[in-house]
Amino acid sequence: MTVKDLLKIFGNNLRQFRTQNRWTQQILSDETDLSINTISEIETAKKFVHADKLVLLANTLNIDVYKFFIPPGLDPEPEPDVLKRFHEEAKEKIDQIYEDLKNNLSGSEKPESQ
Repeated sequence: MTVKDLLKIFGNNLRQFRTQNRWTQQILSDETDLSINTISEIETAKKFVHADKLVLLANTLNIDVYKFFIPPGLDPEPEPDVLKRFHEEAKEKIDQIYEDLKNNLSGSEKPESQ
C-alpha cells in the first residue's frame, strides 16, 4: 500500500460518511471550520489532515477514527447472524468441554472395583 492509496481510502471514506449523513461539503465545512476547498482536496486524495482535524472529523461525523482507513470491501463489523452463529457454536463447544470434564472428574472419583 502506498501513501496515495491511503489518501484515496481516507478520502473515499470521508465522502461516504459525509453523504450517509446527507451532508454537503458546505455542511461539513460549517460543522468543522474546514474550508470547502480543503474538504474537497481531502476527498479527492490531494490533501491529508493533521491528527487534531482527523479526530474533529470523526467526532463530527460520529464515527471511530479507524473507520476512515478501512479499505473498500472489508467489513470490520460482522453481521448479527454471524455473531449469533459464533455464539451458538462457542456455547456448544463449551458445553461439550464441560460435559467431558464432568465425566472425567466423576470417573476419577469412583472407587476402582476389584
